Amino acid sequence: MKKISLQKYSRGYTLLFAVITATVVLGVAAFILGISRKQSILASVARESTYAIYAADSGIECAVAASSGMSSSSQPDILCNGQVVSAGTTTALPLPGATQVQSWAYSAISLTGGQCAIVILTTARNSRGDPEIILDSRGYNVCKTSGGILVPDSAGSRTVERAQRVIYTGFW
Repeated sequence: MKKISLQKYSRGYTLLFAVITATVVLGVAAFILGISRKQSILASVARESTYAIYAADSGIECAVAASSGMSSSSQPDILCNGQVVSAGTTTALPLPGATQVQSWAYSAISLTGGQCAIVILTTARNSRGDPEIILDSRGYNVCKTSGGILVPDSAGSRTVERAQRVIYTGFW
């Protein structure tokens, strides 16, 4: 009978190849998982930002409807989403050069889907003396009721605020 001898240095290549292959596959899988997680977070932030900008736009639309035909001293109520929102006086920062400022703030206007908007309507005269109506709307993607008043959910980590400003010159 012939004896077969194996060389000692040729053992374990299969095991080494299996470990290296498993490490490479696991590394690629971890890389793909990390990228997909980041993409998911970015998509979520973009969606919430879209909700906030639509809320700000809705607030502007409601304020435009309320401000049409107003005088420099009238305090219009806003009819928005089937609810009447009354104004409260506020101190607003006018544009540079504006004088004779009157401003009304509207508490958070409830919109569908849990979004809300806070609108500030300001009447002023610019540096040339032309009358201006300035509409500022801040839209929020998440709102809550606190003490019977609708407010942005500032404690939430998902809360996004977006603002829009519209200026009409030469009215009243």
